Amino acid sequence: MTFKFDSDKVTPRDELAAEPR
Repeated sequence: MTFKFDSDKVTPRDELAAEPR
């Protein structure tokens, strides 16, 4: 899962694992 639409607003848990903010 690599979704990149408004990462600030839409952050799937897979993205959180990929890029921890």
